[in-house]
Amino acid sequence: MSSTNLLFHSCAFNVAHKLVFLLTVASDIFTGLPCMQELTAFSCTSLTALSCLSTSLQILWLNGCCNVETLNLNVSLPNLHTLNLSGCTKLKVSPEALVTSAPSLRVLDLTGWSSLKSLDCEGLPCMQWLDLRYCTSLTALSCLSTSLQILSLYGSCNVERLNLNMSLPNLHTLNLSGCTKLKVSPEALVTSAPSLGELRLSGWSSLKSLDCEGLPCMQKLYLRYCTSLTALSCLSTSLQNLSLYGSCNVERLNLNVSLPNLHTLNLSGCTKLKVSPEALVTSAPSLRVLDLTGWSSLKSLDCEGLPCMQWLDLRYCTSLTALSCLSTSLQILSLYGSCNVERLNLNMSLPNLHTLNLSGCTKLKVNPEALVTSAPSLRELDLTGWSSLKSLDCEGLPCMQELTAFSCTSLTALSCLSTSLQILWLNGCCNVETLNLNVSLPNLHTLNLSGCTKLKSESGSTCYHPRPHCGCWI
Repeated sequence: MSSTNLLFHSCAFNVAHKLVFLLTVASDIFTGLPCMQELTAFSCTSLTALSCLSTSLQILWLNGCCNVETLNLNVSLPNLHTLNLSGCTKLKVSPEALVTSAPSLRVLDLTGWSSLKSLDCEGLPCMQWLDLRYCTSLTALSCLSTSLQILSLYGSCNVERLNLNMSLPNLHTLNLSGCTKLKVSPEALVTSAPSLGELRLSGWSSLKSLDCEGLPCMQKLYLRYCTSLTALSCLSTSLQNLSLYGSCNVERLNLNVSLPNLHTLNLSGCTKLKVSPEALVTSAPSLRVLDLTGWSSLKSLDCEGLPCMQWLDLRYCTSLTALSCLSTSLQILSLYGSCNVERLNLNMSLPNLHTLNLSGCTKLKVNPEALVTSAPSLRELDLTGWSSLKSLDCEGLPCMQELTAFSCTSLTALSCLSTSLQILWLNGCCNVETLNLNVSLPNLHTLNLSGCTKLKSESGSTCYHPRPHCGCWI
């Protein structure tokens, strides 16, 4: 008996109902495995052929087997319900052969099949999950099963026809991001798939409006870079996540209805949106993540009605002057580039705040002591451009891991650094003279002292010797 056959016989000796085998050898020897139900061969990049598959096979994973050319489908695979051929771009198997050989398929992944031009699913009545991402030559998809639950065409940029004449009552997840040539109206989507819980239409630059009235189950709606979109209405009360990132012409967002379940709202770049901060707060009291990046007209924001807020992103809100009533649940706050902020209410404790970016907030009237007192759990602090900052004592920040202070040109002393510190950026702090390194910094791996020409070592000289094994820019 050959060594290869010996290997298989030893593996299969006590096989009963299921065998998962990570394929690392030639694959023309499955005749001796009649009970094989599950075969996994992730990223077997030298594999070129797979034959003599058992009729009992239920699951076949070949994703990443980029050189597979031959897959013997002459035999019927009546029990095969999951087939992953993602990245098998050299495989010489027609869609028709797949349909004929495996009529019970429930999960099919053909991600990256750039040569696939069309797919007729008529012979796949059990199909539940169909993944056709980055099938860049695909133009038509037809005869979808009424059992379909998940369909992804992400990045399949040439799809024009998607047969939605029939109802898809079980479809709950639909990803059409990047399918900019698809000739399907939003109304057809709503009518055909009333149970949709997740819809992604990112990049649909021709989409002008979307009425979600017929989608009562909608929980996640992604409409990023829909640059012609002007109005979004009839949002479901079940909505949890809404992203309009980069949809720069949206003007109307119907917030007359309460959105009690909305926890993530991304309106970054929606600079024309005529919605007041008060309306946001009133409509979505459960918000945990709010992104208003680029809202140059926003002058103030009172977060009193948002007790659950954890991540607040207000980058480049150049008219913003005041931010108040921050929630004690807040974890991340970014005011990067919001150059006119003057007031930041830190009278209350922010025990959960671990990331604070105040880069470019040069008008902010907050002293370092207030930061330390209000946010003792800070791990990341960015004070880039604070030209008025003269000293910083980090004694009350035992969790600090990353401290960034680019171009703090008045800074002369930095003391009481935490032993947890991993990254310290002081480049451009041309007047720093004292850096307290009496304490060991065992976790510091990145240190940038570029331009800190006045920094004095303990001997009083202007040279500075960085810690050994530390990535350092000087």
